[in-house]
Amino acid sequence: MSVTPAHRHIHKLIAFRRFSPPEVLNAVFSVLGLLSLYFLLEQTRGTFVQAQHLARSVESSAYQSITSELLELHKLHLEHPELRPYFRNGREIRPDDPNYSKAVVLAEFQLDFFDSFWVQSEQMPNILGHEGAAWKSWVTYMRDSFALSPIMCRHLDSIKVWYTPQFVAFAKASCLPGVISEVDETRANSHHRSVSFSQWKWWRNRWTSGASRRPAASRNTSPA
Repeated sequence: MSVTPAHRHIHKLIAFRRFSPPEVLNAVFSVLGLLSLYFLLEQTRGTFVQAQHLARSVESSAYQSITSELLELHKLHLEHPELRPYFRNGREIRPDDPNYSKAVVLAEFQLDFFDSFWVQSEQMPNILGHEGAAWKSWVTYMRDSFALSPIMCRHLDSIKVWYTPQFVAFAKASCLPGVISEVDETRANSHHRSVSFSQWKWWRNRWTSGASRRPAASRNTSPA
């Protein structure tokens, strides 16, 4: 096949064409734009990874706080073995029993711990996801605690407006039938409070007094 003068002319244009200054600038800006986009994506990815690590760190600290307070609860049970049958053996306790006041205080202490755990668990999806083994273990522990402690169930029924309807419904399913009555959700939501773990020190100091009242600051006194 012969090469015509037209073919040679086109070949020269392709091989030796010089770019104009605007075309060079456009090419440079295009490369810089791609590089900027790459670095922006890398920075965003790094920020996302850091946020994930921070969230897991916060969850871990919160979970350690929960387990620490659980140990405090167990310590109270160890310090008062005379109350164990009312929390682990399903034994009833009468209001005229000398240990009744202490049993009510310990029941309320444990109810507040369970309620606080219930609320805070929603903020720890990585550790306490509702499909995970840790959450299922906690649920089993709480269910068994209600099933084996009539005083916890009866006391919860008397103060159920202090807790979320979801938590009360969970406890009701584990207690004996009829012990916990139906919850007025409107009233319950207006009275619900979440007890902070800092208030547990107050409970600890007040334990020996046998008082069954919590600090006023822990209640939500807003009108219904």
